[in-house]
Order: sequence, then C-alpha cells, then structure tokens
Amino acid sequence: MGRVVHKNARRIPGVIAAAMLWAVAPLTAQNVERQIDRDVWIPLMRASNAFDAEGFLALQSPDLVRVAADQQEIYGLARYASEIRAGFERARARGLRRASDVRFLTRTASGELAYETGYFRSRVTMPDGEVRTRYSRFEFVLRNENGVWRILVDKDSADGGRITAEDFESATPIDLARPGK
Repeated sequence: MGRVVHKNARRIPGVIAAAMLWAVAPLTAQNVERQIDRDVWIPLMRASNAFDAEGFLALQSPDLVRVAADQQEIYGLARYASEIRAGFERARARGLRRASDVRFLTRTASGELAYETGYFRSRVTMPDGEVRTRYSRFEFVLRNENGVWRILVDKDSADGGRITAEDFESATPIDLARPGK
C-alpha cells in the first residue's frame, strides 16, 4: 500500500531552508538600519512623545556617555536618568503634548557598533494650544548588546537655534514602509 503525502509536504524542506537562510543572512546595511530602527529609534520616539521615562531609559546602554554640547557637559547614565525622569514628570504635570521626529544625515554600522547623525524635531503643544518647535542635531554611537541595539554615546546640540526646518527636511526620514516595521 502506497504512502499518501499531502501535496504541500514536498515544499516543507524548501520553506525550512529559506527560513534558515533568512535567519543567518549577512547583515546588510539595510538590515542593520532596520534593526536599529526597531530597537532604538521607533521606541525612542514613542517613549519621548509619551513622556515615558522608563521606556526611554531602557534604550540606553548601562555604559551611556551623555554629551550635552550646549551646556559643555559630559556625564553618565545615573545623572541622565535623573534628568530625564524629572523633565518628563514636569512635562506631564504641565499638560504638555509632544510630537518628535528624527531624520538622518549618516548611518554607519560595523560589527557591534553603529554611528548615526541627524536632526530631531520636537513640536510641543502647550496647554493653551500654542505649538513650539525646536530642532537639534544629534550624534549617537550605538552598540549591539546581547542582540539588541542600545545608545552608548548620546550627543546633541540645538546649535544656538541655528538649525532650521529646511535642515531637518533635507535629511532622510526613517522608512516606516520597509518590511519588518
């Protein structure tokens, strides 16, 4: 008596092989950017906009170096965490709403490290409805820590208010339409 095989059973080894190849595929620049977007940028914008300090701080490496260029200061995670928690709490207490966006000038990754530069735009809506927009330039060094990208060095500057909407618009946005988003 012959064995009955479902018509799709012959495809299973091919599907398994394709999945295995995808899982071990070389990390192309686009794949790394996609991982960084997933691990850092999308949750960073979400947490920042919600004034979610713990969600925001979870994206930082325990070894974080914060460079507050406008204040000419450099410090670690403990102080940064204290500042973020206090600032986000003040914003919530004041009834502010924020919509932040990021655009990139450079995105470079090599092994477990990445360097990215670009602009932030932060639109804050005051309780009376007034909207204030602020632009800043960032430089981040990211490190892949146990398979997850984290912020290792965070430097930003408003550059004395000289960064414009045109600067921001000239840079490259996150491509949220890419598969895997």
